[in-house]
Amino acid sequence: SEAEIAAARAAYDALTAEQQALVNNYAVLTQAEEKLAQMQADKAAAQAAELLIDAIGTVTLDSEAEIAAARAAYDALTPAQQKLVSNLGTLLAAETELAQLQAEAQNPEDPAKTGDERDAWLFAWLTLLALGAGLAVWTAKRRLGRNEP
Repeated sequence: SEAEIAAARAAYDALTAEQQALVNNYAVLTQAEEKLAQMQADKAAAQAAELLIDAIGTVTLDSEAEIAAARAAYDALTPAQQKLVSNLGTLLAAETELAQLQAEAQNPEDPAKTGDERDAWLFAWLTLLALGAGLAVWTAKRRLGRNEP
């Protein structure tokens, strides 16, 4: 609506003082201008937080300051501004990854299984379970097939 608001402002400003006095909905224009200014400020604040989130890059143990700065910038936003941040998922993933790296650095002799290792075990277990179920169904069908005349 920025173009429409600017056009309405230009049209109003082009009127003489006597003509402006006849405009009975001038408050609508000023309210629209105020709302547009607030929306632009919200967008600018959200973009500033997005830039800090994008600046995190590849997460390492040295990324703590960048992640903290991005989190602080996001937390300082109003709820309306936070809704405009499009890369919050990147910040959340970076925080999770940093926490994992820090935990691994604190316990190097007792490393927890990584997500990939757990996934591999789960996949192997589910594969064996599915093969067993398939074998049971195949065996049951063969037995039924033999008993029919």
